[in-house]
Amino acid sequence: MDHRESDNSFERFYRCFKKNEESGDKILMPPSALDSLVASYIQWPLLFELRNPINDRVSHCGVLEFIADEGTINLPRWMMENMNLEEGQIVIVKNVELEKGTYVKLQPHTKKFVELSNPKAILETQLRSFSCLTTGDTIMVMHNNKKYWIDIIETSPSSAISIIDTDCEVDFAPSLEYKEPERQEEAKIVKETEKQKPAIKKTININCQEKAEVVVEKNQVQAIRWCSKTPRRAADCNRKLFFNVLRRGAGYH
Repeated sequence: MDHRESDNSFERFYRCFKKNEESGDKILMPPSALDSLVASYIQWPLLFELRNPINDRVSHCGVLEFIADEGTINLPRWMMENMNLEEGQIVIVKNVELEKGTYVKLQPHTKKFVELSNPKAILETQLRSFSCLTTGDTIMVMHNNKKYWIDIIETSPSSAISIIDTDCEVDFAPSLEYKEPERQEEAKIVKETEKQKPAIKKTININCQEKAEVVVEKNQVQAIRWCSKTPRRAADCNRKLFFNVLRRGAGYH
């Protein structure tokens, strides 16, 4: 992960629990954490790396207040889900210095977000409650009491960036629901073609005794049909060959 650790680093193990407020990426920490940070002359704004020691999943966040119970931190529900954390599980918290972001590429899970009126303006407003973004994370933003999930596809100049007081360019990738028109049309054509396919014709190979060899169907010339028999003959054979459908046998006439 691209970040700089402070000379006076802060690293603690806490049990994590969900906090009531879901928007943004800011966590609640215990009062003792603030005392340690101040004593260590940690630079502000305070940014942290969160690590799940079980699967080594990493994300980044800011801090909202220092009012959590001692030995615990409170995270937004979406952040715990993003890191595969269960309530009461241990999480490692370490302070970091992140570069200011210049570019971020996002991919909404649903096309409904892109179809909103001016989604970039909506996102800009919602991201004010975020301190940083990490490539590979899936964040949640709220609009009109609806949740929208968005993947962080790319961040620059590093894989984890600070978005506090930055002029960051935002780009959107097609939503996960998006299907290219060409693929949709191709699928439609294939489906229609499958409907129009004729029944599969079974090739009939008949043993021509005149030539003493098997004559495949493509080399047979069909004669006049009558009754239940289908007379055929080899292309270079003067004797008619019959295939009796009912009796499943071949003969001459």
